[in-house]
Amino acid sequence: MEESKSDKPYGLVSVIIPNFNSLKYIEETIQSIYSQSYSNFEIIIVDDCSSDDSVDFIKNLDFIDSRLRLFVLEKNNGRPAIPRNYGLQKVRGEFIAFMDSDDIWHCKKLAIQLAAMDRYKADLSCTSLINFVNYIDLSNQPASYSNGKVERLSFEKLLHKNIIPNSSVIVSRSQLDKLHFNEDVRYKAIEDYHLWLRLLQQGASSIKLCDPLLFYRISEASISQHKFQMLKKNFMLLSEFKINNKSLGIRVYIYMMSYIFYSLIRVIRRRM
Repeated sequence: MEESKSDKPYGLVSVIIPNFNSLKYIEETIQSIYSQSYSNFEIIIVDDCSSDDSVDFIKNLDFIDSRLRLFVLEKNNGRPAIPRNYGLQKVRGEFIAFMDSDDIWHCKKLAIQLAAMDRYKADLSCTSLINFVNYIDLSNQPASYSNGKVERLSFEKLLHKNIIPNSSVIVSRSQLDKLHFNEDVRYKAIEDYHLWLRLLQQGASSIKLCDPLLFYRISEASISQHKFQMLKKNFMLLSEFKINNKSLGIRVYIYMMSYIFYSLIRVIRRRM
């Protein structure tokens, strides 16, 4: 999906990044946003009371400008939902993007994604991703992707499996007027999945770009990598989820079987 040839001003994009002890990677993350071909953005970093030097480091980066705003919470909350919700209170843009403090964007992610949202009249969009561990060479990024495939996302499909990578999401601000991330500690690592379900449940038109515009860092700190814990958390989420004030009942087990199946497929593919 190519970006608009006229570089159409789709509006301001507010990028929310929760930060906690991310000194090692935060510069690469911020740099990948400043390297975007679409420059109408603001970055809102909400620090969750880091104990390293990441806050001072961010303040002293020589390439940042007034588009970056840094907020420091008074106490550590131990989960990203709270800094993300704090960031939602500070946004100025028509669109909101989310990003983790160790991930990286393709240099034309915003341009390509906003053009797709405009074309398909989507309220929410996400993209495919490329996993990496310690280092990824970004010097040879394709100028643009030619795949152009877009998948419509439905509420029912999302119930089977969370296929929306958090750091790839762009959503219209109007869709989040009455919604926020669940701050219950039990929802740590699945607060994003819970929010996407509620957005689609309320009728948000959603698409996924098949082009991998997100580089997702795999590390020991990646809480979503603890598969058994994630299995239990997804079961809890679906068991508590309501549709028209009714629980999902036996459908929870059907969705969990789908979750296990797709998780096994991913493991097999990684080992091939």
